[in-house]
Amino acid sequence: MISLSMDLIGSPTLDKFTHPKNKIIIQSYIKKLRLLLAILLILLISTNAVMGLTLTKTGNRQSAHFGDTVIYNYELKNDEGVDLHDVVFTDDHFGSIAVGNLANNAIWPKTISHVINASDMPGPLRNNAWATGKKPDNSVVTSPVVFWTVSLTILGSLVVDIQPQWAARPIGGTDTWTVTVTNGYHVTVSNLTIIDEVYHHSAILCSPETLDFIYPSLVHGKEEQNRKANSSKNQIHNPL
Repeated sequence: MISLSMDLIGSPTLDKFTHPKNKIIIQSYIKKLRLLLAILLILLISTNAVMGLTLTKTGNRQSAHFGDTVIYNYELKNDEGVDLHDVVFTDDHFGSIAVGNLANNAIWPKTISHVINASDMPGPLRNNAWATGKKPDNSVVTSPVVFWTVSLTILGSLVVDIQPQWAARPIGGTDTWTVTVTNGYHVTVSNLTIIDEVYHHSAILCSPETLDFIYPSLVHGKEEQNRKANSSKNQIHNPL
């Protein structure tokens, strides 16, 4: 029992608080008051403790390239105060897992690995997770939704090569140029076009228009274009 009574010595004036003995009494009173506030705070926290299912989710990275592996770690805890049954864990990217029974204060851990693929692009990759369960009276308990976000990038490039059929042609002659596009990305490139600035072709549709990537081979798309040599700045050297 904490007593907060305080009997001061002296007349009811300012000297009550300056009297040496009263200083000791006041200091003791303050200590008791602090102790009482601490006890009240503890009681308040315990009364409002988290109840229900608690789910945490973390990942081993927050940015990734195509082909990288992201490892998600989950921890589901029963803080409801009673045993739960029919517990189900759900991640909107990976689906649901039946946990079953989860005793009071028990923890269910889970690790899921995911390789970044074309369906995740362009990102960011954000997936939400939650859990549900039932108490002995069959009332449903649901955890708060947690999430983890990973920003995504694709490493690679499109490599363009152009080769003439003939190294030299006379003015007025015709040469065939073959343009080869190599897809160095790890994903399919669509709406592929070739821009030829020299001969002012606005956009040559590459065949195929969609250029797939098949690891570890690089896939090529080709387009042939007949061009007539002329005497302008694009003139082809005439060996004659």
